[in-house]
Amino acid sequence: MGLFSDVLLTVDYDRTLTAPDSTVPERNIEAIRYFIENGGAFTINTGRSVPMTKVFRDKVPVNAPLLLYNGSAAYDLAEKKLTFCHAIHMDLWETEEKMLRRRLRKFGFESIKTCEKTEGNLSVYQKDLSGQKEQQ
Repeated sequence: MGLFSDVLLTVDYDRTLTAPDSTVPERNIEAIRYFIENGGAFTINTGRSVPMTKVFRDKVPVNAPLLLYNGSAAYDLAEKKLTFCHAIHMDLWETEEKMLRRRLRKFGFESIKTCEKTEGNLSVYQKDLSGQKEQQ
């Protein structure tokens, strides 16, 4: 058993592990190696996607899956596969309509026209910004 056995250490990549110029300081690499050599499990957590991690994969030693997409997925570098991925399921149009409604209220708009497709039919509605429908 090493000094850091049973310890998982994660660090954010951008501007935490890296210097302001986006390089990883050598002293950080040395500290990570020391931690791993003494039994610790180390990985990077980031908002980046799998392809965007290529910039550090060969530079920063890790021995645990990368935590990506702000923690919603883990990627095992040795296996080259996602070990888990938790997608956020949301209706893009519904979300956009809610955001638009909030923004328009700020400017004094009282209603918006919106389309709704159900069972192959397209309906156009006038909606007041509280969400009430009036078919046109």
